[in-house]
Amino acid sequence: MLNFGYETVHKKEYFYPEFKHYPRIHKKDTKSIVAVEIHKELLTHKYANEFNYEIVKNDTQNINNSIVLSDANQLNLTVIAKQINDSGNEYKTISLRNAYDVFLLSQKTTAKNAIAIFHKLYEPLNNFLAVCYEVMGKISSLEYTITNKTTLYYISFINN
Repeated sequence: MLNFGYETVHKKEYFYPEFKHYPRIHKKDTKSIVAVEIHKELLTHKYANEFNYEIVKNDTQNINNSIVLSDANQLNLTVIAKQINDSGNEYKTISLRNAYDVFLLSQKTTAKNAIAIFHKLYEPLNNFLAVCYEVMGKISSLEYTITNKTTLYYISFINN
């Protein structure tokens, strides 16, 4: 990107190393307010070994000559964005935008199967599906695995 006229948004002598992001960049000499944030990892360090480029690169789809994540991994990333990156699992909250996106993706792939590939991430993702399933009127494409932990999570979500 630097070879195509992009530069860092904030001029600093030193950038504090971050696990997930490179410094934000934008196109030089434009009045655009758009900046690009390139991720070097999809998730925080704690879960990076379960969902990263090496894992998702072989499960992609080609749409109009653009390679994108599979529907299953788009669903996973949508849940992960809220549950892990935005601490939704910890605070027992959901984003209706993320929930609706998961609903739409669940029409293309089986949500329950999409999250089944995970170990450490499985419980937070299953919790999100549980809330979506119950809040959205028990839509079959959002079915989840009922566990004691998920039941307690849902009760806590409702109490919040």
